[in-house]
Amino acid sequence: MLGFIWDNVAPLLFLWSMIGCMLAHRHWTQVLRVCQFLRTIPPQIETVWKTPPQTHNPQENNFSIHSQPTQACLIKPTFTHLKTIPETGMALLNPPTLNATFDYLQSIEPQARYLLPYGWYIPSNQGQMPDAAYADLGADTYNVAIISPEGYGKTAWVLSGMMALMLQRTPRELQFVIFNTKDADINLMENSAYTLLFAQSIQGILDSIKQLHAEAKRRAEVLAAHHVLTWNTYHGDDLPLIVVYIADPTAISSAIGKKLVEKALTLLMMYGPALGFRIIIESRNMSDLAPCYHHFFSDRLLGPMDKDPIFQQNGKRMPIRTIFNNSAIAPTQLPNEYPGVFTAVDAHGRAVTLRTVYISPEAQKDWMISQSKDLQTLTTTQEPHGSSIPQPI
Repeated sequence: MLGFIWDNVAPLLFLWSMIGCMLAHRHWTQVLRVCQFLRTIPPQIETVWKTPPQTHNPQENNFSIHSQPTQACLIKPTFTHLKTIPETGMALLNPPTLNATFDYLQSIEPQARYLLPYGWYIPSNQGQMPDAAYADLGADTYNVAIISPEGYGKTAWVLSGMMALMLQRTPRELQFVIFNTKDADINLMENSAYTLLFAQSIQGILDSIKQLHAEAKRRAEVLAAHHVLTWNTYHGDDLPLIVVYIADPTAISSAIGKKLVEKALTLLMMYGPALGFRIIIESRNMSDLAPCYHHFFSDRLLGPMDKDPIFQQNGKRMPIRTIFNNSAIAPTQLPNEYPGVFTAVDAHGRAVTLRTVYISPEAQKDWMISQSKDLQTLTTTQEPHGSSIPQPI
């Protein structure tokens, strides 16, 4: 009984005594904030990204990086969960799980169909309430680059993004094309019901490029036959969104030739959005990406960098340091010891420093196995697979 009183009644008595003291000293603003806090306390939600040691390796509406005012905070506002990471501005130390992130994004974007979470941070203008940055691949985000040193969390972010997309859509509405030359973690996607093409070998890469070209041509013919200009305005159910993931364009260029890769990728980034293609490119350095790609990116997620990167904005080359505001940290200033901390920058120069959602390798493996083609039946009535997601992620 005493334990119950201590755990449940004592905190409330302490809180109300604080309010009484504030009233006695006429601190009306503080009283109002405490009352607002009491109305917004949600149930405790588990977070899984703990402070890693240095050797840890976890892995608007024309604006690409969306961040809506928080309508329902998913994190119980305690000091531990609201702690930010040193030297990273407002990046949240312990982001919510993928399930919690997905629920939050759906609550603020109920009509969106292809939400891609970027990460969590604490906006400077929201009274220490955390918020999520994200993209809508079904609307205004077409090509995304994620760039950071090896072992910093690029592939983990890609996998969590794939899982979030699969939570929302069936294989009839979403397909992946994966060019993987480096990560064993993503090999489990080869047998996924969501995977249209999976290329690792030189011949596999060449064949997949040809098949992508053929699919783009077919889609153009379908859209023309229905007298629509873009995939977004097409109402048929036979053209799923195709997300093309390229793990390392430099390695692919070395395997099949730089000119071929640059030509194929430039055409896909230029014309693919209208045909229902979205591109995600992962790279260790900005310099590994051909200059011709830069002005096609909707968003960039940038990890720690030695040199200040240059990118194309409105046809002009400009140093990325010129676009950062007070709440975003330049990539050259990001510490290396906190994997998953990126500064996301959109094509209009808006930037935010955030931390991505962490998913354990075990949960990733269980999820990928659950999406095997052997376990899925592709029907028009199939539901998204959120109910079968391993816990916790």
